[in-house]
Amino acid sequence: MGARFLIPIGSIGLIAFIGCALWIQDNLDHDRTIASAITRNENLAVALQEYTSRTLQSADLVSRYVSAETSATGPQDALNHLVEGRVFTDSLFEGVGIINENGALIAASRKGLWPSLNFSGQDYFERHQQAKTNRLFVGKPTAPELFGQTVVPLTRRINKADGSFGGVVIVQLAPARFTEIYKSV
Repeated sequence: MGARFLIPIGSIGLIAFIGCALWIQDNLDHDRTIASAITRNENLAVALQEYTSRTLQSADLVSRYVSAETSATGPQDALNHLVEGRVFTDSLFEGVGIINENGALIAASRKGLWPSLNFSGQDYFERHQQAKTNRLFVGKPTAPELFGQTVVPLTRRINKADGSFGGVVIVQLAPARFTEIYKSV
């Protein structure tokens, strides 16, 4: 008679033990999944930070080069050297342009890059016109009507030989460049 009770009680105990083991394993798997997701997101954040930093450094180098070349050789020669020397590629930036001191686009890395516009009312143009700093300025994203798509203008002041305002170098960057990294991952 003791064995008749022992088998069901043992079976219930075994089922309870298996249930507890499965519950513990499920919690461990859940914790590992969360830890893995956190690590993956941290890695993506670091990758995006590095990509953003390198992209801005590239824009900075391009704008410095064009600014220096514009002062030395003139605006169209500066961009021709940039394009011919493959310093600038369309894969990273949407375009590079030179805007004169009156706000007119006088040279562009691609023909038909921007319609005939006057940039004198743009915040980046006014900022460079007023400030004598030669630092890269990251402007507000512009409306698609202006350039055919939303772009972020990265600009640098051009100084004439006497130090006066000579215009602006503009490097156009599509915000989608920053989201592409997630698509590839």
